[in-house]
Formats: sequence, structure tokens, C-alpha cells
Amino acid sequence: MNETKLSLHDLILEIHELDRKLHALEEKYNLLSADFYQLYEDGRLRDDEIDEIDELGRWAAWYRMRTRRVAQYDTIKNTFISNGAQINSIILKPHEVLKVA
Repeated sequence: MNETKLSLHDLILEIHELDRKLHALEEKYNLLSADFYQLYEDGRLRDDEIDEIDELGRWAAWYRMRTRRVAQYDTIKNTFISNGAQINSIILKPHEVLKVA
């Protein structure tokens, strides 16, 4: 998906999917992703087996991707909020799913 063309809705869906993946690994290893990532970046994790290397690499990649997606979300959200900067002028509407005939 093109990062510059993602809507708030698409970003939220991606963030939730990444959260599911990260939560599964956090439960498996009893460590929150932010703490894992710090250990990973510091080179303090054992990765002797190919399965460990693959899983830890995916965990780190998903964490980085989630961090980028949240930053993108914040940028778009802040623009949306600043466009309705007057008190009580922000209108929230449910996302409409397009139906294909």
C-alpha cells in the first residue's frame, strides 16, 4: 500500500493488524514490544537458530512498521483536528464501506 495515500481508516486497520501480531509475540515471550525492540537494537538478544532469527526479525519489522503507521496516523489526525479548530466544530462520521455490485 502506498504510504502517502493511506486514509485514517486504512491506517487504523493496519495498526490493529500489527497490534495483533505484536501482542501474540509479547504473550509468547512475556515482553512488551518496546522493551524487546530496545534489546534487539542493542544487540542483546541471542539468535543462534534460523527460527529465532526469522521470528525476532519479523517482530522488529512489525514494531518499526507500527511506529511509522502511528506517526502517519498522528499527522493526518492532527491536520483533521486543526482544520476543525473551533470549539465544537469537529464532526465525526462512521466509515462507509463501498459496496461492489
